[in-house]
Amino acid sequence: MCRNTRLNPESSAPLVQVTSLYSKNGMAANVEQCLKELGVRTSLVTSKECSIKRRYVNAKSKEQLLRVDFDPKIEPLLQEELDIASYNRIYDAIVIADYDKGFLTYSTINYIADNYSGPVFLDTKKKELERINSKIFLKINEHEANAAIKVPDHTIVTMGASGVIWYNDRWPAYKTEMVDVCGAGDAFMAGIVYGYLTDNNNMIEYGIVNGGLSVRHLGTYSPSLKELKEGLNEYLSSKRS
Repeated sequence: MCRNTRLNPESSAPLVQVTSLYSKNGMAANVEQCLKELGVRTSLVTSKECSIKRRYVNAKSKEQLLRVDFDPKIEPLLQEELDIASYNRIYDAIVIADYDKGFLTYSTINYIADNYSGPVFLDTKKKELERINSKIFLKINEHEANAAIKVPDHTIVTMGASGVIWYNDRWPAYKTEMVDVCGAGDAFMAGIVYGYLTDNNNMIEYGIVNGGLSVRHLGTYSPSLKELKEGLNEYLSSKRS
């Protein structure tokens, strides 16, 4: 957190004073934390190196003033490092958070989908989406959809206040106070995975509500299972009325 005191006398940029610091895991680790909050047992496979995002938020208005990204060189995951046979025995689903920093190639993602017998969920910033195995539950946001070369029909597209589109069907957004959208996509992903594993008929609704609950809080937030179930009942009731 910080406060904006005055303009920097050396330039036209604002001069800010840091008032507090805190850190949270992001990316795949945030998806994992969201799943854990919903009672899902997980194992995390990730790069030894990771990107760091430093956000400066106005302590009074809660608006984000600046974000600075630090992206180290990341070595790609090799297919031979994946024990798909044991994954088939142990896990009910595989969830991939791909920020397109070099850790996962198209071929490795497709290799997982081709050899794993369960559902595979993918949140990606890659642009050539048609190269991705159509068996995968592919999720992107509206900005990523606009940046993609082509968006396949089976892609789940989150559109903020405009809701979600999947196979030309549209779901309304979960109406709630919005404080910070940071990590909302991760919470959405955890929600649809939990929904698929427990109530496949309402998979998208679980994602919408879990993502909506997360934006009520500053920074990344992982809604509890109790919050999700209460929010889902509220959301489904509003759709029926």
